[in-house]
Amino acid sequence: MPCHQVGPYDGLVHYVLGSLRYWYDRSKVDFLNSNLATWDDDAVSGALESAAFWVKGLASSTRQVFSNFLIVVSWSKIPSNWQMHGFDRPIYTNVVYPFPINPPYVPSDNPTGCYRKTFRIPTEWKGRRILLHFEAVDSAFFVWVNGVLIGYSQDSRLPAEFEITDCCYPCDSSKENILAVQVLRWSDGSYLEDQDHWWLSGIHRDVLLLSKPQVFITDYFFKSTLDKNLVTADVQVEVKLDISNNFEDATLARLTMEATLYDNTWWYACGNNEGKVDLSSYDALHLNLRSPSIGSDGFHCYIFEGTLERPKLWSSENDLVLMKQNNINAVRNSHYPQHPRWYELCDLFGLYMIDEANIETHGFDLSSKFKHPTLEPSWATSMLDRVISMVERDKNHACIIAWSLGNESGYGPNHSAMAGWIREKDPSRLLHYEGGGSMTSSTDIVCPMYMRVWDILKIAKDPSENRPLILCEYSHAMGNSSGNIHKYWEAIDRTFGLQGGFIWDWVDQALLKMDSDGQKHWAYGGDFGDTPNDLNFCLNGLTWPDRTPHPALHEVKYVYQPIKVALTENTVKVIRSINNTNLISEHVDDTITVRKQNWQIKINTQTGTIESWKVGDCSLINQGIIPCLWRAPTDNDKGGGPSSYFCRWKDALLDNLIFLTDACSIRELSNNMVQVKTVYLGVPKDQNTDHESENPSHILCRVDVDYCIHESGDVIIDYKIKPKDDLPPLPRVGVVFHIEKSLDHVTWYGRGPFECYPDRKEGAHVGIYGSNVRDLHVPYIAPVECSGRADVRWVAFQNSNGFGLYASIYGTSPPMQMSASFYGTAELETATHNHYLVERDDIEVHLDHKHMGVGGDDSWSPSVHDEYLVHPLPFSFSMRLCSIYPSTSSQDIYRSQISQ
Repeated sequence: MPCHQVGPYDGLVHYVLGSLRYWYDRSKVDFLNSNLATWDDDAVSGALESAAFWVKGLASSTRQVFSNFLIVVSWSKIPSNWQMHGFDRPIYTNVVYPFPINPPYVPSDNPTGCYRKTFRIPTEWKGRRILLHFEAVDSAFFVWVNGVLIGYSQDSRLPAEFEITDCCYPCDSSKENILAVQVLRWSDGSYLEDQDHWWLSGIHRDVLLLSKPQVFITDYFFKSTLDKNLVTADVQVEVKLDISNNFEDATLARLTMEATLYDNTWWYACGNNEGKVDLSSYDALHLNLRSPSIGSDGFHCYIFEGTLERPKLWSSENDLVLMKQNNINAVRNSHYPQHPRWYELCDLFGLYMIDEANIETHGFDLSSKFKHPTLEPSWATSMLDRVISMVERDKNHACIIAWSLGNESGYGPNHSAMAGWIREKDPSRLLHYEGGGSMTSSTDIVCPMYMRVWDILKIAKDPSENRPLILCEYSHAMGNSSGNIHKYWEAIDRTFGLQGGFIWDWVDQALLKMDSDGQKHWAYGGDFGDTPNDLNFCLNGLTWPDRTPHPALHEVKYVYQPIKVALTENTVKVIRSINNTNLISEHVDDTITVRKQNWQIKINTQTGTIESWKVGDCSLINQGIIPCLWRAPTDNDKGGGPSSYFCRWKDALLDNLIFLTDACSIRELSNNMVQVKTVYLGVPKDQNTDHESENPSHILCRVDVDYCIHESGDVIIDYKIKPKDDLPPLPRVGVVFHIEKSLDHVTWYGRGPFECYPDRKEGAHVGIYGSNVRDLHVPYIAPVECSGRADVRWVAFQNSNGFGLYASIYGTSPPMQMSASFYGTAELETATHNHYLVERDDIEVHLDHKHMGVGGDDSWSPSVHDEYLVHPLPFSFSMRLCSIYPSTSSQDIYRSQISQ
């Protein structure tokens, strides 16, 4: 029988199309007039006057209004933030408030935006009720219609809705209605919104003008409880009616209520291009009215019940598709409720969600004068309002598995009150809150942040703790990070009670900025002249702002894979060519040239290094091979203040280390081989003298190098490196050299194809990969050590004609860490933005015997695990170099061994 087999991407397309159809049909609501939330305001000349008119009463004069408020005019599109249109400036902070803490007061210098929009009521809306709906405004706003103050609202991430029926001109009127909105940047609500984020202002989500009948469903709460065998589900729907004051009671008595649940799965999954729905063809469950109408908060409330047989259990566009492609199955809305469409997509794609209240008061940690709002009764209502509004808005989304009381706001009675309200309103879901030690009575999940592996194991094995442990934040993905994540998942996979964690963060929270020269780049804290700011601490994502994946996302995909395979003994466990002509050696002044046929190597007898290497007319190496212990510090290297690896390296003068030649000897051996022996002494640059060997206290490292140049063109290099034993853990132990820029095609046998490091390589499989040097570079917004590839057996650098240089491990040496870049270590260390980097005229290559992990448990303390530290011990390793040709197979070279 012929059949169609749907591949993984085909299925994904079906889901995406289904979700788009869902959005499209959902948007075709009668009497909806949003104009895609675009406000066209051509009345530029009258904007200031109109703004002054609508704020009448808020100040004693027009002059006073204009002197205190920033008036934003002539915007063609909403939603947006006015800081992204040249008004005011964005501010990025992590903990500190961008204004002095003096609750509930905010600065009198309070940037304010005034918006103006005209609209007419369609004739189809006659006799209906008119609602004005703001999905989110930052941070607070007043709204007027035709000069009448309609209301005020605050909470930058939740909606506000006003009935404006009595304020609008009739639909047959010739007059246009005028909507005016005044948005304040700072309000007392800002004290509850001190998240690790950009402070931006304005109407940043959709604005809708809605029409409803005199009686309409204003809210419903769909509840379902599965039986223990997942065979049936008890369904209950609570429905609230909003009834106009003009509606006659006699008419209300004639209303009937019916509820039917339809299974329309196949319509969305398979597609119905005609746009017609035949509900009679669907399975249906008719719900029964349980009780008469119940009064609730001024609304009429009805409850329907039923039992659904064999319910479908759902499991599985840019963010969510990318998450699904990388095995991510849960999100935490850090640290506030998101756009409504995000929830719709998570419902459709089957992504678990923790929905988080818009509450964070982290900056109060820095105050000795004021207590956290959770400890103050005066803040209880405001905090409760935010939790209640979140739950009421989002309660019908199946994706939500837990409610969060907010983030980093201390712990106190107000949190207990919020937890109590949610447990009464929605006992079907879990509660989450990390504050107070992540194990308080207000959380149903032990939810620490950045706790180390050994500590979460202790909690999991504690017999007195029966709650599951989910890390609310871990594996801080700042810059080149996410090391050690496989250690967490080794523990999670084998330990009962450990259920996973939420990586901080999904995306680099950078803003696109144009420099004075017209060049666009990703900007972080301080790039807008904003003070205070926390620099690039907003760059913690697994993706760039444009959703291009960081290399670390590959590691996440691997450790998150749902099926794991292991080989135990004999069982697969599903857990889920040499040339023999003689060498020619020439010694002229300080240079020895060793050549044979079409290759030649020049060695400087003063430095003991390879000065150049050529194949025919093609130059390979143009700067000597020297030892290297330094790397461009990562954000994690700098975390921890004086105890950070970076500070300890600087204190030990490793950042200023140079290698001086202490001794060099060259001799020709009888078996057609030239041997060069060199001794290097690593000393701080400002302490070097001509007699370092006589002052051993300055010597941080001794390196003995033995070059053997074979007649085959192979160069075998043996290294013995002995650092001082009182040095801190080293960034790397290896060599650095520079090759011609034309050798920009890289092929390697090791882990890849993406960037990986010793503690972040589980998702990078061993294989033979190829790339351009430019593509190896990882453009972290704030440059750091990058482009590494782990466990490399061999690497080849070739030009467009196939000529180049081959390097591999040799003898018993373990695989190495390799990187190649047009940017040198020094430039990566000093550049503040990726777009400031300037390509070198050559390629800097690092081949490391040992390379320290990048860490990632957090970015503010030394977090590289001990097994990934490079302790100052004696090291010995060997590598093999040779020239290669268009017809050369690097794998064949690797298989052939040169006798030692």
